[in-house]
Amino acid sequence: MAGAGAIATSTYLIFVGIEAAAFPISWLISPPHKVRRNDGTAIRQGEKLPIVDELWLVWAALKHKRVSAGDFRKDCRIQGYDG
Repeated sequence: MAGAGAIATSTYLIFVGIEAAAFPISWLISPPHKVRRNDGTAIRQGEKLPIVDELWLVWAALKHKRVSAGDFRKDCRIQGYDG
């Protein structure tokens, strides 16, 4: 039984079990280039980019106003949360 502000040990163990099982289960997922739709057509994939280009795209997304923490804090205050 958990006290105030704590989680039960059984809940904690369930989450640890899920996390431990996730990696081996992930090997059962088909690679994207082998995935086919029901009608047999291949799934369209984006072009492969160098890691530097990928990082620049991630940085650009993080700088976007809808992703930045500043707007998140403002939205929380507007909705009545004091975070």
